Amino acid sequence: MLRNNRLSYRLFIIVSLVMSTVFICSYLINNYLVERYLIYKNHSTLNKVYDEIKELDFNKLSEENDSMEKKYDVTIIWFDYHEDESYFNEEVRYRLNKEKLTLNRIWLIENTIKKLGKGQKIDRLYDQGVLKSRILVRFFLKEGKVIVIGKTIPDSKDIIHVFNEINLFVWSGTLIILIAFIWWYMKRVTKPIEMIKDKSQEIANLKFSHIEVKTGDELEELANSINTMSNNLANTLKELDMKNEHLENLISDISHEMKTPLSLINIYAHGMQDDLDDGTYVEGIIRETNKLADLISELLNLSKLEQEKLSYSHFYMEEIISKILEEFKVFTKEKGVSIEVYNRQACEVYADKDKIETVMRNVIFNAIKYTTNKKVTILLGEKDDRIDIQVSNGVNEEFKEEELRNIFNPFYVMDSSRNKEISGNGLGLAIVKSILDKHNGQYQVYIEDKKFIFHMLL
Repeated sequence: MLRNNRLSYRLFIIVSLVMSTVFICSYLINNYLVERYLIYKNHSTLNKVYDEIKELDFNKLSEENDSMEKKYDVTIIWFDYHEDESYFNEEVRYRLNKEKLTLNRIWLIENTIKKLGKGQKIDRLYDQGVLKSRILVRFFLKEGKVIVIGKTIPDSKDIIHVFNEINLFVWSGTLIILIAFIWWYMKRVTKPIEMIKDKSQEIANLKFSHIEVKTGDELEELANSINTMSNNLANTLKELDMKNEHLENLISDISHEMKTPLSLINIYAHGMQDDLDDGTYVEGIIRETNKLADLISELLNLSKLEQEKLSYSHFYMEEIISKILEEFKVFTKEKGVSIEVYNRQACEVYADKDKIETVMRNVIFNAIKYTTNKKVTILLGEKDDRIDIQVSNGVNEEFKEEELRNIFNPFYVMDSSRNKEISGNGLGLAIVKSILDKHNGQYQVYIEDKKFIFHMLL
């Protein structure tokens, strides 16, 4: 229980300690500080009355005595000064009783009375015992008369005791309610935390799913963040699996593509060693060696594209197309292929010029190489603030959807093209895909009206 609710347990202990500390402090304040503070406040009142009386003569004091007593809730008397102890105390008691200030006992000894004669003021606090009150009294001498200021202080012990009892019930009830509320609230909080903890453990074990936390606070935000993290990790893992699978297929394809020319080179070499050369073996070795060199060069280019950063600039697409067509002029003449370019216009592109030139060169070269009607068509225009490019060539047969999906995979060659003299190593469109993906370009291939169409938006 404690292990599963560590946060609840700690909060429970902290709140209990805080509440207990507050109650103890309240109890100590009530019993030891309230009474002292009460005496301090009444003593301050006597000081104010004393200061006012010091500034008045007796005629003025007689006029303002009643108002002063009401203002400060005090009793003020005076009588002629005499050092006789009995006279002094009887006179004080008599005059205070006359003012309805009931006294149980009040007394000054002779030495204290003589101090008054020397100009000193005397403060005394008298506990009236059964009268359940105390009287704070100040004695001082003015113009040969003893002035007595009395201030009644109710006995606070019973009141403080009642307050302590009330506080005990209030604080106990509050503590119980607060503990119950905290327990309920922490159950509400710790349940999502437990869910988040379990989900984190699942993610650590590569099990990705969502958690539903509806608390409307930071816990819900944390759960949403974990869900986002789970999605991202799942997608990343999926991509890694796909890349691993792709890498395995790539290695297999590379092995397959290199195996054939290496085997032929080996056969030609053994034939020459056995004097079986009919004059074509050297030519065959050179041809297969060139194939291997081209394959390695294409692989290096593909790998380089994955690592290189793009260098963006503004350029016009029709300039690149014109340059490529000029390069392929001899090739198209040998193949007897005509190339038509429609909607030629100043289409400005912001991209890596060299990379896009590689894309167009590969696409146009494939169209020239595989066209069946000796015609290649290039459409160039704009669509939704993008450059719209279509390159098409004739085909004699339909292709399966799976073939079209796989056409961008490295070393993939359609069955109708495989083993033909014109067939390449299947890396050209893989390079095209890599470049366009890095440009966030849209592209697709499809068959329409016996035309193989490559369509892209930049």
